[in-house]
Amino acid sequence: MNMTATTTAPTRGRTDTATVHPLGWGRFLFGLGSRWFLGFCGSLLVMALVPLAMGWKAYLVPSGSMRPSIAPGDLVIGSPVPKDQPLNIGLVVVADDANHPGRTKLHRIVNVMSDGSYITQGDANHTSDAQSVQPSAIHAVSRLRIPFIGLPEMWLQQGEMLKLLALALAFVISIIGAIAGSESETPADDDNDQAGEPGDPCGPGGPGDGDPDDLSGDNQFGTLRWATFGGAMAAIAVTAAAIALPCNAASAAFSARVTDGPNTWTTAVAFQPYAAAVRADNPSIYWLLDETTGTSAADFSGNGKNGTYTPAYTMNQADGLATNAGTAVLLGAAGRIVCNTSVANPTALTLEMWFKTNTTTGGKLIGFESTTGATSPTSDRLVYMRNNGRIVYGGWGANTVITTPAAKVYNDNVWHHLVVTATGASGGTQTSSIYIDGALTISGTTTATTNYTGFWRVGSGTIGTGGTFPTSATFAGTVDHIAVYTTVLTSTRIAAHYAAR
Repeated sequence: MNMTATTTAPTRGRTDTATVHPLGWGRFLFGLGSRWFLGFCGSLLVMALVPLAMGWKAYLVPSGSMRPSIAPGDLVIGSPVPKDQPLNIGLVVVADDANHPGRTKLHRIVNVMSDGSYITQGDANHTSDAQSVQPSAIHAVSRLRIPFIGLPEMWLQQGEMLKLLALALAFVISIIGAIAGSESETPADDDNDQAGEPGDPCGPGGPGDGDPDDLSGDNQFGTLRWATFGGAMAAIAVTAAAIALPCNAASAAFSARVTDGPNTWTTAVAFQPYAAAVRADNPSIYWLLDETTGTSAADFSGNGKNGTYTPAYTMNQADGLATNAGTAVLLGAAGRIVCNTSVANPTALTLEMWFKTNTTTGGKLIGFESTTGATSPTSDRLVYMRNNGRIVYGGWGANTVITTPAAKVYNDNVWHHLVVTATGASGGTQTSSIYIDGALTISGTTTATTNYTGFWRVGSGTIGTGGTFPTSATFAGTVDHIAVYTTVLTSTRIAAHYAAR
């Protein structure tokens, strides 16, 4: 039998077998995480650099009173302030600190004054800034917050070398991880290469040579390793350049002094404990009287009840609160501060202020009147000083008053904390109390108030004549921190206010 031998060409059987690295998935994930970290840092810096090319400026935040919106180490990108265009409440701005020349602050606009100036406040602060900010003092409007990117420079300026070393170590580990991770992805080289067939990715008909095809791991993934290494080095170089990023220091606390260039600063947190204590009790009106120019008294209660100064008065006087930075106002002939917003018939109330005087002609300290003029047809809720320096609440209607004891007078040219409380009228009378320097001095019955809409004022106004009334309707003295409440503060809270001075 003739038998025909048929020879069948061997069919190329290509099997790609991946070499499993002993570290397996752990090495792969470590490499992936390392690349993510390097890419993340690089992208943050790119985000910071692009706006700078548009003429915007970067401001490094080294303090935390704008939390949670802005944290220490964040970079804030600010655009130039629009010319001849008012800024809206809620914007975060970089501005000169009116209380501390040469310093800047990064705070939010919370109120706009009648003279066009702005009241600012840190989001985490208990009270607004003591001084209003003029439009010309605003350097930039915050447009973009880039987290973390300013931490290296902040640590460098603060001498936190261990943190800088830890960051550098993290970069080194990430570079190593990125390179090692790429090696774990290299498939096994196929050194049993067979002749190519039609459809073979490496081309048909090629003879088997025992060498890897053109898609070899050594060629493809060797290039990847170097690309990864180069990218990692670029990322660390770019991120390290954040230390030299052209940025200004703008503290998110009350003030941050900028000295000798954009990368040098010192911070001074000026938290005001007295103002915080007052605001904690929700005043209806709160005038710090820290203005140095203009005729408007800013309301820091958050209710927008600003006041207007009427001559004579002298601003920028030394105040009496040692732990609360600010100034006071000296009232002269006919000098007064009147609320711009009318109030309908306040009943239960607390009146609070600081004063200092050596006058012997007494004067009106604070009261409620039906107009904003020099005098009014209707007035009550009156606190005044007698010629002899004693404090009185009352003196309208039936002229029932309470007066501080004769053993102590308060025209001694020393700062005093004055609080008067009064309950709602009952049976034609009020129950009222006078506290001086945190302590109760007198309680008693005073005449019920009249139901009308009027305006709170400090200083010169309507007052009775003769008897125990003072010679002068004008209080010739210095006043500060005026607060009006629609509630009766407890003795505990009043003492707490005085203690916070």
